Amino acid sequence: GGPLVGFCGLQPLTIAGAAEVEIGWWLAKHRWGMGLATEAARAALRDGFERAGLIRIIALARADNAASLRVMQKLGMRYERNVTHNGVPVVLYSIRPAEAGAKVRRDG
Repeated sequence: GGPLVGFCGLQPLTIAGAAEVEIGWWLAKHRWGMGLATEAARAALRDGFERAGLIRIIALARADNAASLRVMQKLGMRYERNVTHNGVPVVLYSIRPAEAGAKVRRDG
């Protein structure tokens, strides 16, 4: 119970003409700095790799969003490149299953 303090999840995204899966999070300001975004994102990454069988997940953030960049780095995501998404310059980070400590799903 209690009020919603944020969300975290995966969504399809087309960036620079490529189909990707993006992880994103949002937390109410009074919950910042508690490790909740990192904890939720780790669970979402594991689910994406182990249950959904994804081979790569990306994250986008403005270069001046130090908190999101820190979360990406804590997750083991690595800077890949600068891109523009919906007219906004952002940095793109990515991660693969082995880098997240996840098992790759194998279907028969």
